[in-house]
Amino acid sequence: MKKRLVAVVLSVMLGVICMAGCGGSAADTGKTTASDSAQPEAPEQTEAPSQTMKPEDKTEGAVLKIGVLDRTADEEVHIKFGEGMQKACKEAGVECLYSTPGEDMSLIRSTYDSYVAQGCNVIVDFLSSLETSQALADDCKRDGVYHICIDADPSEDSYFYGLSNGEAGEELGKYLVDYVNNKMDGKCDLLILMDSPSHGEDVAKRTEVPKQMLLDNQLITEDQVAYISLTNYDLESVRQEMTDFLTTHKDAQNVLMISFASSFNDAIYSASKAQGFDDKLNLFSYDGMDATINIFKSGEKSVTKGEVSSGMEKYGYGVLEIAQKLVNGESVEHKTYSDTVVMDPDNVLELHPE
Repeated sequence: MKKRLVAVVLSVMLGVICMAGCGGSAADTGKTTASDSAQPEAPEQTEAPSQTMKPEDKTEGAVLKIGVLDRTADEEVHIKFGEGMQKACKEAGVECLYSTPGEDMSLIRSTYDSYVAQGCNVIVDFLSSLETSQALADDCKRDGVYHICIDADPSEDSYFYGLSNGEAGEELGKYLVDYVNNKMDGKCDLLILMDSPSHGEDVAKRTEVPKQMLLDNQLITEDQVAYISLTNYDLESVRQEMTDFLTTHKDAQNVLMISFASSFNDAIYSASKAQGFDDKLNLFSYDGMDATINIFKSGEKSVTKGEVSSGMEKYGYGVLEIAQKLVNGESVEHKTYSDTVVMDPDNVLELHPE
């Protein structure tokens, strides 16, 4: 009987010890589980936001702040854009940082870094270089900042505003076909195309598309086409290149010239005058600048005969609208084009009545 009682007591004690042991294991397991579930959160907290965040992830409650990188403050097209951009932002109460770092890549980089450090969530780039714009687009993607580009057309990671080079080229091409037929008696001995390789294939459409239309209409032949490829935007350098070119083509009589930008018209005119081309050269260009407007309004004689206008002074308002939509999380087309028209003495008062 005693033996049985001892056995029962031992059995009960063993059960209690086992339950206590199991209870301890469960508590330990609970702690381990909680620790395991918290563990994966650590890497997310230490990972750099710029590696994972897209601009659209940062839009909620964002306040628009724009940083503008412009190539120069010396050319009218850039002056008009810069003034228009700052005016549009001031009217809208939007903070806008603006600088002209030129073509110095180290200065462009340091300016960009400064803008991002100061909280700019939209970078606007009018640097007129496809390679530079692409590098900035990559930086903006890395840093979770929107990139809006004027002039060049880098990639789908950017938003483009400005001239549709192909469509503008077609507008000018149609105009030139009529101009050669009716103002040059169908005679064109030489077609000069002034362009810059640094802009890339898209900007080259400004000169290549109208050239092809003139070829298709048999108003010129391939051997009548010549190129001046600018690598330096300094006006004295442009004037010298134009002078050198005309010196070697002094026998040409009916000359048509397309320049990809009106910023160089003064240098072109100076060189053509010095070489006796006043009555031989018919110059067409892009941008619709004040100098051309004033020439057309005054009726003065000039080699400048027409210019593609795209309302550069209004660009700031278009860019600001895109920027505001982006930070608000709204859908925006990757390419937004400005209106274009060929301006000449006959329609200048209609386009610019003031």
